[in-house]
This record gives sequence, structure tokens and C-alpha cells, in this order.
Amino acid sequence: MTSTNKINENILSEKNLIMMINEINDLILEKLKKGDATKDYVLDHLKNHNIKSKEIYKWLLNNQNNQNSIFLLGYFNFYGIVTYENEIKAFDLFINASEDDHILAQYCIGECYEYGSGIIKNDELAFEYYEKVANKDYSIGQFKLGWFYNKGKNVKKDYKLAAYWYEKAANNGHFIAMQNLGLLYKKGNGVEEDHQKAFELYKKSAEGEYLDGIMMLAYCYSNGIGINIDKQKAVELYQKAANMGHKIAQYNLALMYENGEGIEKDINQAIYFYKQSAKQRFKKAQNKLKGLCWFYKNGLSVSTDFNMAADWYEKAANNGHLIAMCNLGNSYRNGDGVEENHQKAFELYKKSAEGIYSGGIMMLGYCYHNGIGINIHIQKAVELYRKAASLEDKIAQYNLALMHEKGEGIEKDIDKAIYWYEQSAKQGYQDARFNVLTKIRNNLCQSYAFFNIPERVESGRV
Repeated sequence: MTSTNKINENILSEKNLIMMINEINDLILEKLKKGDATKDYVLDHLKNHNIKSKEIYKWLLNNQNNQNSIFLLGYFNFYGIVTYENEIKAFDLFINASEDDHILAQYCIGECYEYGSGIIKNDELAFEYYEKVANKDYSIGQFKLGWFYNKGKNVKKDYKLAAYWYEKAANNGHFIAMQNLGLLYKKGNGVEEDHQKAFELYKKSAEGEYLDGIMMLAYCYSNGIGINIDKQKAVELYQKAANMGHKIAQYNLALMYENGEGIEKDINQAIYFYKQSAKQRFKKAQNKLKGLCWFYKNGLSVSTDFNMAADWYEKAANNGHLIAMCNLGNSYRNGDGVEENHQKAFELYKKSAEGIYSGGIMMLGYCYHNGIGINIHIQKAVELYRKAASLEDKIAQYNLALMHEKGEGIEKDIDKAIYWYEQSAKQGYQDARFNVLTKIRNNLCQSYAFFNIPERVESGRV
């Protein structure tokens, strides 16, 4: 190869790299409109063009002679591409690139100030940099101003100004702004309530593949917001967003599987999507699992898995769910999926009872009655059974009736015993039905018509 050819090849290679750097800047700007994590797209773009990250990084180090190159070197440092993450160095490079009004650099400086990345957090300065970008008619800055006004971040909350900036950003193709503006129209915040307009905005956002837009479009079809109810369409859209990792869409899809709305009822699929949502710490999904875990415990799912049940009861209990606390207490009391621990069971029942959950109150009474995790205290048991019975817990009503019948911890009173047996029997508790009928046969009470009380499949025995 002649020296002339080599020079021409180097010039061509340099031109290609400059073109690639410009393309990457445009790509980042485009992906920010969709709320996408841009780093993966940048790496994929380089890979698709057979350019190694190390090669372009090395070139950037030696060619800091234009704003796009300076910005991209800062971007590589910010996200740790090739080099270690260095937010301070990235911030300095963004500042350098912004001196000639580089839009992405100004936007990234705003983000650094907003989140305290490489510089002390300062919402006022963040707003100033976003405003610079917005005033040049770039949607990413307009969206941020809308967000600040929407949330009252460093400025007085103002839905009208939020709607104003969201609309500007939406008109410039910003898909998150479309969805957020849709929320304002749905609720009538800062604009006149208009469900049709909200639906149209969600639809445009969804067409841009923005996850929240897809999820909200599904919500509209499911609930008839700005469009006729179409459960099948809602399922289709929830499925799409769920498969892309949207935790609320996963939860809503699970609900539809559980209830058989727009799709054949399938408890196993419901549990699967509740689990996917719960793994992302969506509280409603974690709480919902406490009930569906009974399918695991009773062999109604693919397999019996006490460990799975205990695990999800604990997650829901840690999020303050009272029923989950009580159910986790049962797991510790029986050693189902966890090591048997009566002290732990007692503590969980106590927490559940403190939240005024009738099942927790009843089980706390049971602990005092039988010395589970605490010394036997019959009078305390009676007090708790009475409290839970008044909250219509059928097992507490039955246990209170037993104590009245036997005079245990309370004065013997057959009439009161029969009364509480009746209350429990009316709720379908089989042992209570039997005891009432026994008393009838023994002429201890007048004959009542309990034979028509509907049978229950469930068993409430402790």
C-alpha cells in the first residue's frame, strides 16, 4: 500500500468516526424522547456498525476539537463505557461542551444538578439548564419544565404551566410528555377534563413504544376511558407492556387472568405475573400474592410450595399487610416453609391484631388460650376472642361460645354459648352448626332453623 493510499484510508476512517459520533448524538437525543435507557442503544449502534467501543473512545481522547466529541467523551465517562464511571469528569466535559450551546450537554448538566451526579444537587440550576434547552424548542427540555411544574420541584406547583410545557414537548414528539399530558386531561388538572383527549394522547405515546403510554392505553380500554370498553384489547396491551417489564401492567394483567376478564381465567398465569410485578417491589402485587399463595399451600397450583408461600407472606408483611402477617404467623406456628417458631408466630399475630385485623386478633387469643409463644392467660384469651367475635370472625365466635359453655375464663352461660354458636354457624362454620344442633337435640335451647345454612368448602379450624 502506498503512503498516499494510507493517508486517504486514514482520512476516510476519521470521517467515518466523525459521522458515527454525530449519529450517536442524534440517537441519544431521539431515545431521550421515549424515556429509553440510552447506553444500551449506543453500544448496539456501535456493534451494528462494526466499531469497537475502545476504538471510538481512544479516538475521542485524542480529538477533543468539536462539541459532539467532547460531549460523547463525557457520556462515556458518565456511564462507564470502556473506562470507569466518573461522574465528576463527565460533568466537567458536559460543561465544556455546553459553552457553545450544545443541547445534549446542557440537558445532561441539568440532570447532573437534578440528581446530584458529579456535582452537588441543585434543583434551581437544573431548572435553569432545562430552560435553556426548552427555549431552543427541544422537547427534552420542555418535558423537564413540565415535570418540574407538575411536581412542584423548586417551583410552585402549577398544573397549567405543566400542561403548557408538556403540550409543547408532545407537539415536538416527546412520548413521555404525551402520556403525562394525557394524565392531566384524564384528571382535569390544569386543563378541562377530557377523556377523549387523554385517550388520544395515550395512543400516540403507545405508538412511540413508551411503556407507560401502552399501559395507560390498556387502562382506557379496560375501563372505558375515552373509548368503549374492550377487555380483549386491554389484555393485548397489558400483555405487551408486561412482557417489556412494566410492573403495573404485569399486575393488571394478573388481575385479568385471576378474574377471567378478556381472557380465560388462569390462576397459575395470575400468580406468574403477580410474581413478576412483586419482584419489582410493586406493593399491590406483593399484597395480592398473600391470598394466591393459598393456591400453593392447598395444591391448587402446579405444585405445593410452602417455602414460596412463606416467602411472599413475609414480603407482604414487611410492607404492612395485616392478613399476610397473620398468615406468616400460621407458617411459623406450623413450620410450613420456615422453621417452627412459636415466639415469632406470636409476635406476628400481635402485629396483625394491633392493626385491627380480626383474624390476627383471633389467633392472638388462641395463643393466650393455648400458651403458644406466651404464657397461658385465659382471661386475656376471652377478651381477644370477644373482640374478634364482635368483628364477625366466625372461629372467634365459635371459641368464645366454647368458653361460655365450659365456663373457662368467664362465667358459664349456656344462652350466650348458644348465641355465639349461632353467629358462627350463620357464617357456615361446621363445628358451630354441629354444636347448635346438639344443644337443640338436648333441649337446651329452642329449635332454630339452621338446616338451610349453606355449606362452605373452606375449613376454619385452627
